[in-house]
Amino acid sequence: MNRPERPLALCLWLLALVPVLGHGQPVCTVDAVWRHESGAPVLEVDVMVQRGSLAWQAVEGGAEAGWQARAWLERNGAVVADTSWTRMDRRPLDPPPAPGEKLPDQVLLPLDGQGGRLRLRVTDLISGQSTEKSLRLSPPGQGELGGIFLGVAAPTVATDGPFLHGTGTDRWRFLPYGDAIYGSGLDTLHAVAELRVEAPLDSLELSAALLNERGRRLESALPRSLSTFSNLQGPVSLVALKQAVGHLPSGSYSLEVKLSRPDGQVASAVRAFWIHNPGVAPAQMVDEATLALDEAGPEELARQWEAAQVLAGHHEMEAWERLDLEGRRAFLKEFWRQRDPDPATLVNEGQTALLARVEEARRRWPQAGPGESLGDRARIFVRFGPPDAIETDFGQLNARYDFQLGGNASTGREHRDFELWLYNRVDGGVEFIFIDVQGFGTFELVHSTKSGEFFDPQWARKLFP
Repeated sequence: MNRPERPLALCLWLLALVPVLGHGQPVCTVDAVWRHESGAPVLEVDVMVQRGSLAWQAVEGGAEAGWQARAWLERNGAVVADTSWTRMDRRPLDPPPAPGEKLPDQVLLPLDGQGGRLRLRVTDLISGQSTEKSLRLSPPGQGELGGIFLGVAAPTVATDGPFLHGTGTDRWRFLPYGDAIYGSGLDTLHAVAELRVEAPLDSLELSAALLNERGRRLESALPRSLSTFSNLQGPVSLVALKQAVGHLPSGSYSLEVKLSRPDGQVASAVRAFWIHNPGVAPAQMVDEATLALDEAGPEELARQWEAAQVLAGHHEMEAWERLDLEGRRAFLKEFWRQRDPDPATLVNEGQTALLARVEEARRRWPQAGPGESLGDRARIFVRFGPPDAIETDFGQLNARYDFQLGGNASTGREHRDFELWLYNRVDGGVEFIFIDVQGFGTFELVHSTKSGEFFDPQWARKLFP
């Protein structure tokens, strides 16, 4: 009697008693947040293990894999909390785990409320291979707001099982997003914030906002009063929040939650996370300085243009004079956009570097104070940076130019103070010569070999009274 043929994939699964799927090197992520359980601070450790990274073996009715995990907290070189656990997973023989499919896991560490470094080791029970992760943890907040938890979906009411938050019998199940990274199909940010308050919730004001990596509130901030309160039994209450994030480009962000009392006291909590949205062009990012231009008045715009015009061309300087207030705001945005060396970041590095040079120039040459025009040395410093060399010795200057001004100038004739700046890295090498023509410490640019700067072959006549 002929036996029916088994599918080839099924036969391959049954051929071995050793692993039949996966390389056995666990791939996992870990996240940890402080929270309260029965009135005491605990550390919730959320682990996500990629199912396909485990080594599986055929068993009756399917395939089986498992891992052993250990989580411990170190402080000043000592282990202050430690726990271990084992998890098993079973699945049908076919099909194999989908790419990126994750198995959520969670454990609580009872602690004393101090920070430290969390370490996690996950070991495949079949292959014996291990993966280790670590996180630096700050102490939990002592105010009325506890931790902020990020998850993959809105919380649901539950009475038992894993991933529960709250106290009493009315609790929420909130499935965490263990690596604190959003995107790749997760278009909505879900979060749960823990509140420890005794006052009636309706007497408090809650607000939340998304912040960029510079800590500036985004225009897509969470609206006020969006939150939904859950009146739980006991001293701990929860609030659920959600916000669309699918339109945001990849980068670092933070969710900030604030709780305000009628007396003006404010408690806040912040949770940082990463958004991975490769389909959103970085050009859609708006840096903090650009957003600030929307609120800048005439004086602030004039101050910024004073620094910016060091880089401006003649046609740009003429265009600025013809613009009104709104036109100047738009002009500066475009001016800096064209000079942004890396549009993929939230900071315009070119603008930041220039403004830093302006402040340094004002410090070095105090006569170029706030609200005053930059002097010649300050202007050149801002545009080209520090010179490669500065010469102030008249003998070296005379040897370079061999002055002849109605007699040899090197015979001891008194000369005005001067500075010769050398830039070897600019246009193959250029010079700037500054002289204190008036004798008041204000050095004027009298000659330069840089194209577009002041050029005077007879500049040496200004060196002598």
